[in-house]
Amino acid sequence: MVARSSFAWVVLGIPIAIAVTGFTLVVARHLPRPSTLLSVGGIGLLLASAVGLEAVGSLILADQPILSRGSDLGYILVTHLEEFGEMAGAALAACSPLAALRLRGVSTDFGVCLAAR
Repeated sequence: MVARSSFAWVVLGIPIAIAVTGFTLVVARHLPRPSTLLSVGGIGLLLASAVGLEAVGSLILADQPILSRGSDLGYILVTHLEEFGEMAGAALAACSPLAALRLRGVSTDFGVCLAAR
């Protein structure tokens, strides 16, 4: 018997994930290497957590009786890992442009410039 997914939105999320990944790869080509690695890694972690671990959680939930659904330790751990992966990936992607900034200055004259590609 095939278990029905209770997270049908994952099916809708896959095309969006492909579009976000494509956009990230196009934009990341124009960033300095550290920013590129952080943004691609962050988006990859976010999507792997959002789609992959969400699907694993759905499979765990499908095998549980309705009255105790969601109280299994395995499901709780997978859910926490999924949420952590999403937040860590989003933080990496959001902070990745900061890796391209360099502070320069002499005495009291400070400035910010972009790192070389």
